[in-house]
Amino acid sequence: MNGYCHPEYARSLSEFGQPYHLPGCGGWILDRPIPGFPDRDSMGCYPLFCCDNWSQLPTDLENIETDVVSLALVPDPFGEYDEAYLHHCFPDVVMPYKEHFVIDLRQNSTTSVSSHHRYCARRALKDVRVEVCSQPLQFLDDWCQLYHSLVERHHLQGIKAFSYEAFARQLAIPGLVMFRAIAQDTTVGAYLWLPGGEVAYAHLGASSPLTNYWTVTRELTCSIGPCARPPAQGARLPPSKSDQPSDRQEESPPTPPLQPPALPTWR
Repeated sequence: MNGYCHPEYARSLSEFGQPYHLPGCGGWILDRPIPGFPDRDSMGCYPLFCCDNWSQLPTDLENIETDVVSLALVPDPFGEYDEAYLHHCFPDVVMPYKEHFVIDLRQNSTTSVSSHHRYCARRALKDVRVEVCSQPLQFLDDWCQLYHSLVERHHLQGIKAFSYEAFARQLAIPGLVMFRAIAQDTTVGAYLWLPGGEVAYAHLGASSPLTNYWTVTRELTCSIGPCARPPAQGARLPPSKSDQPSDRQEESPPTPPLQPPALPTWR
């Protein structure tokens, strides 16, 4: 099962809407009241709407209760659909939303990760080690502290901020993988991944404000290849953020940045 399809993931977002299961396709949406009106609207789970059987999505949409007046979601970029099918399911509005980078983990890391990123990871490994956590829930407090720093740094609000209760549910989802960066016996960064068939999704990453964000993130990302196991053959990475500080040093080799293939998501 895709991690984003797990009931506990939908329940982790229940403070933003009542989880509503679409039985045919196996996906989840959040049902929300409209203040001052008897009608309701719905949204897909953040950040992606995933399901097990895309062919049954139109039937599920037809059977949604009549007092739901709208549904907005971002479909899984690896979903079994094309743009025409999305227009069939959502005849009112379909538009491109974001591009997401994809890495094929079947390739050698020397071809899928730029030499500059590998250099930064090697440099960081002098002070930081990375481990795969077999029991992510054991590090709930560490993770929440890291993510709270991210929330404050980027002024995140609403569903993106994620509560302690939300993470308690998410870290208990079967199959969720946590990569943890450790320096002097202290967690200085972590990366959460959710598996989905042959694809692994980069869910969230955060680092200590005392560390260089990109150095720790690159090390965690470069650790994915050696630690990944089948059936995860590809990885979806979040969009790059140009406003993040760079850790490029004068001594680093002047290699061009990696430009992996990008998949659009639709809204």
